[in-house]
Amino acid sequence: MELQAYQPNRYPFLMVDHVDEVMPGKYARDYKNLTMNEWYFPVHFPSGPNMPGALQLEALAQMLTVAITTLPGLKGMVTHALQHTVRYRKEVLPGKNSRST
Repeated sequence: MELQAYQPNRYPFLMVDHVDEVMPGKYARDYKNLTMNEWYFPVHFPSGPNMPGALQLEALAQMLTVAITTLPGLKGMVTHALQHTVRYRKEVLPGKNSRST
């Protein structure tokens, strides 16, 4: 419930299950428990399910929001990313804990 004070997204678009460390304005570290029950796995490559890259980017953006909105006076504010460049290193698969930093 505390996370919802800093992150406006709700199920099924909340890509964060647990935040374990925040340095306001610098970074936030979270975990997302990925099971086959996630809504995107059955349709994103049924023979080899993985988390779509756009949703991985969304998870990172949500952690950015937590890092920003934990600064004094910004709690509950809405953030927008204006530009981003991302390189994916490996597939994000069900049955794994995924961490964003």
